[in-house]
Amino acid sequence: MNITFVTSLYNIYNNNTVSDRLAKDVEKLLSSNIKLIIYVDSFFFDVIKNISVGDNITIIKFPLAQIDIYSSIINEKEKLSLPVKRNIEKDTCEYMALMNSKIEFLLRSMSLIDTPYIGWIDAGISKIFSNSIEIFDLISKMKIVDLDNILIPGAYQKNISLRR
Repeated sequence: MNITFVTSLYNIYNNNTVSDRLAKDVEKLLSSNIKLIIYVDSFFFDVIKNISVGDNITIIKFPLAQIDIYSSIINEKEKLSLPVKRNIEKDTCEYMALMNSKIEFLLRSMSLIDTPYIGWIDAGISKIFSNSIEIFDLISKMKIVDLDNILIPGAYQKNISLRR
């Protein structure tokens, strides 16, 4: 594998609990063989600290307030407006600010990686795979060759399964 993935988990909704689905999805990711750097707040650090992880996983406890992009957006929150057509519960200003911070997490991770490539993977990605163990195994064996641009995925279908 010549790519390190980066992800994050932050309690932007200030919930006191984690859904069973998210907990299972994150555990699948942390139990995988992919090289991963995960940024978490104190809440999620406490949630994942008991999950057994291998040497391929780096957990970084990093306060939300120190994420520059996130803080810049939140500091201008009163001047911003959200789309009318959105998931009102999920698509908050805090959520949008965190989504726009992905590039900062990648940049912060550059000095921590020993692979030629870096990529983002959502912490709850397992929810779209019907066979996440196989998918993560395939990803862990991936070799990227001669890539000199940025790849951005498009829309996806839920319950993607591995086809051979």
